[in-house]
Amino acid sequence: RIPLDNAPHRKNLLDKLISYNKVIDAVNSITYVPDFIEATKHLIEIGANGTYNVANDGGLYFPDLLDEYIKYNPDFKYTVISPSDLDMDRTNLILSVDKLKASGFPIRPIKDVIPECVYEYMKNKVIK
Repeated sequence: RIPLDNAPHRKNLLDKLISYNKVIDAVNSITYVPDFIEATKHLIEIGANGTYNVANDGGLYFPDLLDEYIKYNPDFKYTVISPSDLDMDRTNLILSVDKLKASGFPIRPIKDVIPECVYEYMKNKVIK
């Protein structure tokens, strides 16, 4: 689970990615923090027990997030590289959110979250 938030922060995935000039072309499960908060509220309300993967549905290729960011910052440039180009071990994975879905929580696909996230991120970045 990789956290993605709509506000600048050193641990936010978007902040990390825009600090690099190269990003890998690999898919990963992503957790959009506002959705995580809503899912946590839901799980508390229903008295859920056990382990739940709280992530958005589907996976995200990092270049897709950066392409959305470029709409607001056209001067930003990056290069896509293969995970094998990193010359290091790295785990890329997609978590099952079936249990969370079965609880009745409406999980948004990560691809639908990205425009909202980057728009809000840019608004928050200007404010701070």
